[in-house]
Amino acid sequence: VGLPLQYWMGLRIARLKLQTVEAADRRVQGMQEILLAIKLVKFYVWESSFAQQVSEVRRKEVGSMSRAALIKTFNLCLVFAVPPVVFLLVAATYVFAYRPLDAVFAFTVVSLFNTLRFPLVVLPKALRG
Repeated sequence: VGLPLQYWMGLRIARLKLQTVEAADRRVQGMQEILLAIKLVKFYVWESSFAQQVSEVRRKEVGSMSRAALIKTFNLCLVFAVPPVVFLLVAATYVFAYRPLDAVFAFTVVSLFNTLRFPLVVLPKALRG
């Protein structure tokens, strides 16, 4: 369950980053055009119109950044939640199928599942490329 979800989150973050870059490019291009014609903008009192246009593009840019940050946060929570949950499932299965937990088995399994965190963190970053 964790890996397909992380795969989807990595792809979604990559798409949101692309949207953010495109919105930033539109905003910078618009500002450049405004600054080149600043005398006309001031002469005809078009400041508020152009300010609204730039604000709208900036709002879209910040929205994409916010959605990407939200997905990254959820991904980080998933990275830290998956190993303990998997350990609990393995331990419960072991106890019901074989015998009570002993310290050697428990600590070995916990350390192995904690090594899963690194691949879980790297997967979305690798997908973003």
